[in-house]
Amino acid sequence: MLLENKIKEGVYLVKPCEKRFLEDETTAFVKSVFKDTVGKVVFVVSGSNVHGIIKIKSIKEITIKQFRELYPKHKINDIYRQIWWRNKEPLYFYEFETIKKYETPLVWNFQFGKRNWIDNIKILR
Repeated sequence: MLLENKIKEGVYLVKPCEKRFLEDETTAFVKSVFKDTVGKVVFVVSGSNVHGIIKIKSIKEITIKQFRELYPKHKINDIYRQIWWRNKEPLYFYEFETIKKYETPLVWNFQFGKRNWIDNIKILR
């Protein structure tokens, strides 16, 4: 658990994205906000669960057209894009490398309302 003790930041993934991460279907995710995390190692969280650790390889500001072209990497369809972001531009494409996945998720100090980037994560168990 040494690595886990050093990590304080996390990215929040909602259910469809969390599932695709767990099943190794994606190498990227998309957010509507930019956070300079290139090279950082962060937790992947959803609800009160920590599902793994990733390293952010790159961040790219993208248009809706680019969002569609990059679908094979992030697997977010246009229906979800409309629900989550409508026609917001730019969006941010975060490419990552998976460092570790937990067979049994860890539990963190979940805070209602946080849905993008989380600071000060504390692993509870």
